[in-house]
Amino acid sequence: MRPKLIGLFLLIGVSALAFVGLWAGYQAERALLHKSYAQLESVREIKRQAVERYFTHIQNQILTFSENTMVVDAMRELRLVFPRFREENGYGADDVQRMAEELASYYTDQFSAEFRNQNDGRDPGALRYFKQLDDDSLALQYAYIQANPNPLGAKESLDHAPDKSSYSKLHAKLHPVIRSYLQKFGYYDIFLVDPDSGDILYSVFKELDYSTSLIDGPYADTNFGEVFQLANAATKPEVFFLVDYAQYVPSYEAPASFIASPIFDQGEKIGVAIFQMPIDALNAIMAERAGLGRSGESYLVGPDLLMRSDSYLDPDNHSVTASFRHPETGGVDTVAVHEALAGKTGSELVIDYNDNPVLSAYAPVKLGTMTWALMAEIDEAEVMEPIDRLILSVVVAGLVFAAIIVLLALVVSNAIARPLRAGVTFAERIAEGDLSARLSVHQKDEIGLLADALRAMMDKLREVVAEVQSSAREVSQSSQQLADSSSRLSQGSEEQTRSAEDISTSMADMTEIIQENSERAAQTQVSAQSAAKDAREGGGAVKQTVAAMQEITGKLSVIEEIARKTNLLALNAAIEAARAGEAGRGFAVVASEVRKLAASSQEAAREIAELAGQSRDVAESAGAMIEQVVPAIEETATMIREIAQAGQQQNQSAERIAEAVKRLDAVIHSNSSTFQQTSEMAEQLLHNAEDMQRVIGFFVIDGAGKGKRA
Repeated sequence: MRPKLIGLFLLIGVSALAFVGLWAGYQAERALLHKSYAQLESVREIKRQAVERYFTHIQNQILTFSENTMVVDAMRELRLVFPRFREENGYGADDVQRMAEELASYYTDQFSAEFRNQNDGRDPGALRYFKQLDDDSLALQYAYIQANPNPLGAKESLDHAPDKSSYSKLHAKLHPVIRSYLQKFGYYDIFLVDPDSGDILYSVFKELDYSTSLIDGPYADTNFGEVFQLANAATKPEVFFLVDYAQYVPSYEAPASFIASPIFDQGEKIGVAIFQMPIDALNAIMAERAGLGRSGESYLVGPDLLMRSDSYLDPDNHSVTASFRHPETGGVDTVAVHEALAGKTGSELVIDYNDNPVLSAYAPVKLGTMTWALMAEIDEAEVMEPIDRLILSVVVAGLVFAAIIVLLALVVSNAIARPLRAGVTFAERIAEGDLSARLSVHQKDEIGLLADALRAMMDKLREVVAEVQSSAREVSQSSQQLADSSSRLSQGSEEQTRSAEDISTSMADMTEIIQENSERAAQTQVSAQSAAKDAREGGGAVKQTVAAMQEITGKLSVIEEIARKTNLLALNAAIEAARAGEAGRGFAVVASEVRKLAASSQEAAREIAELAGQSRDVAESAGAMIEQVVPAIEETATMIREIAQAGQQQNQSAERIAEAVKRLDAVIHSNSSTFQQTSEMAEQLLHNAEDMQRVIGFFVIDGAGKGKRA
């Protein structure tokens, strides 16, 4: 009992605490997730607005740049001086050949070495680009790249080549201004392109694309050439065109994006200004980590599922450069990215590119004709850390609470279990049959009420057992008497059955005799009637009459014998009816009537015999006494008819007696069966009474009893 009570208290307490803890955890989790999603959505919107503002700023800058008077003037002059650079410097074919050889070494040595260094040793095949250069490009690239004293990556430091060409003079004035502009706004490079030839007349950083044609040069088929074609097709100023990032060989296969705007001078398109977009500005926007915790980050993904900003969590594989160079490991192919690229805005739990569950807030960023996915994500594990700490706190509190509950349960269970154990002991003694047990529990609570009820039950049970014991003894005695009486009745019923069977057999014999007597009386009547007829016919029939009288005499002796036997049978039937007692009284009356009829028949037969003897004597004298004989014969016939009628009455009475005997026999058989069943039931009742006495003797009342005590 005590372990159950402790378990019950513990179950109730821990269940309540667990419910409160789970409910609190659930509510806290919901609130925390709601807050985290709201925070991520806030970060997402801030970053999206920042990216859009940045591109709007770039758009405004390219438009302002392309409309700047200095730029317009420089563009007009560059178109004039660019084609004269080789001529003004007096470069002949040999000079160009020499410059080409030296420039080729730059392609194969310095550039290729740096390219291999940035691309895991992959060779760029630089000479295929070099072979597409014309003489003007060879001379300009030699002067501003190969002969540039500044190291690779710092070629923009040269303001002008050491020659006296008009191009170099213009470059000396233009380059410091545009270089300062580039450095101020953080562009990768700035280009001025001739709209007719596609020649890149000017660039700040002087990479391999410098002086080449974007129409038929080595980079015409790149996204650089694409943006030029778009801007060059414009028919009015104040328009811009933006192309997405793609790997670009002159920048060592680093992803490059370009924005371009046509340059107009008094309605005439004189060039195209192109900015090579920096990646650092986007990274700076996306790298801002306010509100993103330890594992949170925001990044941009292009429609090719490659990065458009560097990842904070995986810079080795998911930077922009690494993503483009190794798309198999640097791509981001998640549900949230696809949703954002499809133009949907939302937030949900997804698996990120590191196969970790993260809370993700995503949205599309539309930049001109491009759509990027902006992702703001944080690891679910970090978000759930407060919940885990809460659960741990609840578990610790639960353990402490459980210990307190166990202590309280021990105290309470002892207070409850002690009187209950006494009650159990009391009940066990009752179960063992000891009704003299006593329960010493007196409390004013439910257990006290239970103890009072048990004591009342004991008192009542003691009274009931005593009464049952007394009743069992009386039932046993009555059962014994009933069994004896039933046995005697059964024996008497058997004797009555045998007597009824004897009577039935005698009545059957008597009925046969009476029937035979009736038949012979009928025959005698016929003979007497025939004799009377013959007597009336004449005296000639005297002999026949005498013979008939003799026959009648013989028949009468038979009838007399039958009457005697009938009287004897009736006497036997009366004796048997007397033995049957009350049940045979009706049969005795019938038997008496049969005896009277038999006596009458016997007397009538005797009289007929005497008359027949006389008739026989008279018949011998026949003759004249025929007239006297005829009445005698007629009288004889009448008496015979009466005898026949009496025989029929005897037969009917005998049949009624036989039927009565049959009914009596059936009643006796039924009584016999009933007495037998009663006797068996009495014996069973006696056994049951003995069993009841034995069972009830199991109980001990005030130390007295026949049963055992455990």
